[in-house]
Amino acid sequence: MNSKKEQLLEQLQMIAVFLKKYKIIAAVFIVFLTAAGCIYAAIGVTPVYYSTAEIYMRPNKSEVQYLLDGMLVSEDMTADALEIMQSTPVLKEAILNCGLEELFTPDSLREQMYVYAEYQSRIITVTAADIDPVRAQRLVQNICESAVTHINAIMEGNWAAIADNANVAQKPEYPVLWKVALQSFCFGMGSFFFLAVLFSMQDYRIRSKEDVEKYLGLSVLGSIPKPGERAEKLELPARSGTHHINKDQG
Repeated sequence: MNSKKEQLLEQLQMIAVFLKKYKIIAAVFIVFLTAAGCIYAAIGVTPVYYSTAEIYMRPNKSEVQYLLDGMLVSEDMTADALEIMQSTPVLKEAILNCGLEELFTPDSLREQMYVYAEYQSRIITVTAADIDPVRAQRLVQNICESAVTHINAIMEGNWAAIADNANVAQKPEYPVLWKVALQSFCFGMGSFFFLAVLFSMQDYRIRSKEDVEKYLGLSVLGSIPKPGERAEKLELPARSGTHHINKDQG
């Protein structure tokens, strides 16, 4: 019986033969699939644009002294500002200022925006996604302006200020055509390789006595014909003389 290593090498050889035999079909299939993916991404997928702005949290004199002593007072202040920026009053005011109350609610706007601050940082980043780049910019800018007003009012001081205004995205964040093309190409390669593996596995089915001797390591003493087929002769292992017994003679 062939070892597993020999069987694996034989299977790899069959895969190589399959790929070499159908390389033109494989190339056409992969190119077609890549082109189809790019066309669908360009026409059938709605582009999504991101807009980003930043808010800076100012320190006061007492906090500067604490920071010099190694105490991180800004973390609590930034965390409070993050909660205020995502609160319903801030988002509702931003929606009203944009005149988009028929399209958005505070909950729906909260689902398509992301507010975060780096560790021990005073910079709060606000990002929102929308199918219209100008509308995304308007939403982010109004969210920041409303958030600054509410933060300063709640904290009773001039703590927050817009550090970077919202930008208008020039390119969509999704879909990215080169990424779609790469994904479609890899999917086509994987699909055709899977077909080659299936083809190589078919060759391990037992079809003849040679396959029995090759894959099972057994000698064939005789065979039983399929129903309706005539048996010609019975083969016996060779000894001093090999006899072929015709079944028609009994």
